[in-house]
Amino acid sequence: MVLSPHDYYLLLVQVLKALMLFPTIERMALSPQGKLMTPLLCNFRFIAYLPLFLLSLLPEGLKARLIRAALGSIPSLDQFVVQPTVGLVVFISANAMYMGAQEMRKVLERDNTTIRNNLDKLIFYYGATDHWCPVQYYHDIKQDLPNGDFRLCEHGYRHAFVLDAGQEVAKMVVDSTKLPLHHNVTRLHRAASCPAVSLPHTLYSAFSYSVTGNINYCFI
Repeated sequence: MVLSPHDYYLLLVQVLKALMLFPTIERMALSPQGKLMTPLLCNFRFIAYLPLFLLSLLPEGLKARLIRAALGSIPSLDQFVVQPTVGLVVFISANAMYMGAQEMRKVLERDNTTIRNNLDKLIFYYGATDHWCPVQYYHDIKQDLPNGDFRLCEHGYRHAFVLDAGQEVAKMVVDSTKLPLHHNVTRLHRAASCPAVSLPHTLYSAFSYSVTGNINYCFI
């Protein structure tokens, strides 16, 4: 069997660790937020389409001010999220609401088989005040899969952590998923030396910098 460059690359570069942040992987419609949003997303989302279209016609500055006002209750709001939020709300809200409706209907029971098969690679991080994934789900998965790495947030991060705790969560992710460089050096050297494989420039640059810059960890 002859492997394509893409297949060869996938064999060499494997997922070693994954951190599941506030994992909405089960019973979404039965969560506190799901009970509120399911009828809205599944039956009444079309009502929002006209206001969203009218919102898209407003000047960019006014749209940004409206978003800031809507998020004004968040005391430590990260101002860098305002402009991207304008684009998200105006241009993809219809798709996002449709996706939400599908999630309410289709994200039902937890896939324990897949989780169990990859348990050594997975870290699950649950929020203590997450209305999409309540603490009971954390206790349930710990009981069903006692050998897994399941963590409950002690810092008060919200489900939409990017609004006010993006940097803190990013640092936590880095600290939680650090892996010794030797896990990936051999794979990357093989991939880089294979004439049929072209590593993505950013990936190989990151690997090279990890070696020359005396960084102890390489993230893939």
